[in-house]
Amino acid sequence: MRLVFDVTRLVRRGHLPAPTGIDRVEHEYLAFLLAQDQLDLAFEAYVAPAGWVSLSRPAVTGLMNAQQRRWSGRAGAASALGVLRHLRPVPSRRGAGTRFMTVSHPGAPAIAQWRRRADACGGKIVYFVHDLIPVEYPEYALAKHAAANRARIAAATTMADGLLVNSDCTAGAVARFCGTAAVPPIVKLPFGSTLRDSEAAAPATAGDHPYFLVVGTIEPRKNHLLLLKMWRDMARHAGAAAPHLVIAGRRGWENGHILAMIDRSPALRDVLVELQTPSDAALHGLMRGARALLAPSFAEGFDLPVAEALGLGCPVIASDIPAHREVGGDAPLFLHPLDAKGWSAAVRDFAAPDSPLREEHLRAARAWRPASWDDHFSRLTDFLDQL
Repeated sequence: MRLVFDVTRLVRRGHLPAPTGIDRVEHEYLAFLLAQDQLDLAFEAYVAPAGWVSLSRPAVTGLMNAQQRRWSGRAGAASALGVLRHLRPVPSRRGAGTRFMTVSHPGAPAIAQWRRRADACGGKIVYFVHDLIPVEYPEYALAKHAAANRARIAAATTMADGLLVNSDCTAGAVARFCGTAAVPPIVKLPFGSTLRDSEAAAPATAGDHPYFLVVGTIEPRKNHLLLLKMWRDMARHAGAAAPHLVIAGRRGWENGHILAMIDRSPALRDVLVELQTPSDAALHGLMRGARALLAPSFAEGFDLPVAEALGLGCPVIASDIPAHREVGGDAPLFLHPLDAKGWSAAVRDFAAPDSPLREEHLRAARAWRPASWDDHFSRLTDFLDQL
């Protein structure tokens, strides 16, 4: 099989010190594809305004290894300009029947260029749709990107020959977007774990004080404000006895009121730990030691941190939304994302050293089984062969 794989995120974001969920998925795909010696494999990235450019296999391997070192905290941030020396013009024509595959959510112009090139060689385009949150919930995205987000999904659903999704929730969102129009062939491929046991580290908190962990970009959809208000009240009433809240994730968008509490609330000063770029090793250790992972999001397509935490045996308290039900099964404790009293009661209960409720969900987390990357890629290969 001839396959062209999109490494746009690796080129654009490979120099950054911490990954997003999509970055982690791209890394898993690269590790799998680079191990397939029998595959006729090429790599391209979309770099505006030039369009698609080509990268060699050694260049991609080097960039990927450097990225992994940064995520593990073993190397500092590199200059993004260093990537430019690896870029080459794409061939005028790919081999007959080439598959063009992306998991990087490229925009409509990139998909349109690929469509023209795929048509020229009788090829197929395969596009991974991670979620439609910016389209279905535009209030959680930057307004200036609204048109581009809709155009991206419109291009994916009309120009791609096959779609990959991570959950039934995302598949349903695709169907709603398409309405009465035809939906391309689609396959559900849940994610496995992207944190490895070899990366274990001691929890990055002081002493043995109990703490709770929330992982993700600080932006309104993740509902950090619920937790911050709750922790402010707990700190005022319990003082030093209040459990700590560890926020692991970079600062995102539309979050001025959230950051005001993080930066300026006196009550939170001694109970809040913010880690904007934790290494994979630190994140692994934090999940191992937390009283629970908290996931109060209003909307998700999959929510990789929930799967990561459960896979490490960490109890989870999650918002009662379809994606969390699908990913977590019966293992998490589910609460409405606006039920402040319920979240407060659950956190206080889980913080107690002899909490029966936490023990129940700890057993459930240890019994939970993640999706397998081997199964993921086996189903992907079958889908590509049949397309």
